[in-house]
Amino acid sequence: MMNRVKLSICCITYNHELFIAQAIDSFLMQKTNFDFEIVIGEDASKDATRSILLKYQQQHPDKIRLLLHDRNIGMIPNFYQTLSACTGEYVAICEGDDYWIHDDKLQIQTDWMDAHPEFSFHFHRVNRRRNGAFVDFFPDLEQDTVIDFTRLLRDWNIAIGAMVFRRDLLPGPELMLSAKVGDQSLCYGLATKGNIFYSADCLGDYRYHPGGITNDQSIFWDIERIKMFRKLMEFEGKAFRAQIEQKIVALMMPKITYLRGLPFSVKKIKAYLGFYKELFVDFDFLSPQLRRTIYSRLFITHKEQG
Repeated sequence: MMNRVKLSICCITYNHELFIAQAIDSFLMQKTNFDFEIVIGEDASKDATRSILLKYQQQHPDKIRLLLHDRNIGMIPNFYQTLSACTGEYVAICEGDDYWIHDDKLQIQTDWMDAHPEFSFHFHRVNRRRNGAFVDFFPDLEQDTVIDFTRLLRDWNIAIGAMVFRRDLLPGPELMLSAKVGDQSLCYGLATKGNIFYSADCLGDYRYHPGGITNDQSIFWDIERIKMFRKLMEFEGKAFRAQIEQKIVALMMPKITYLRGLPFSVKKIKAYLGFYKELFVDFDFLSPQLRRTIYSRLFITHKEQG
């Protein structure tokens, strides 16, 4: 039985045999004046990821705890189960294909959070890399910044592997399991409970690679965000409903722009009717006024816009 720890590292992994050792090594190199645990959720990988994890656990049985799934349960359930298994006052996140580059990262973030109990989480800048080569810094903010819910809603700019948050503020399963955007479900849920601090110090690396889920930039993700915002309005973010509704309108706009650009035809009429059904049946959680507002955008002329 592990002693009470100050911080838990939450890591989820699937088919990361090329990367997971570097991630774990970056956890183990952390120099802290407190105890921490490493909780890793392995989602039935088809490669050697699990065998690598077992070797590390044998070497560090008092530090590493593995959640090994017999079958693939999917990224979001694995993420939530692994978060829920953490026991520390704070939780740091790093997925199995990313890693940290400074051995005092956890000490810096934990000290800051201890000194600022009114904040929900702390995150820092990361290097983004493709095939090992530096691409850019993310985010591009060059100064330390306090970010509130409104600003986060306007400018999403968080690398989840840079976070340390208060475990007792973890959103419930209704929000966390609502869509395939688990990082945003977590961050927006936390942001409803306190401001966020961004440090411009670069303490980690984020990888772009073919297996990375964020490489898919299709409109599919906008639909997933809408699902998430629905639950955010219902549970964690009731006080921010008006702002969240406007965000949903913004997420609908690419589709509206596409529909308006169609030449007048039977196809366009059917497409408009289909969008009407989508809004008033599939998106019945939106208020009637908001649905009418969204639908009315289909009929705004270029002149009215300008």
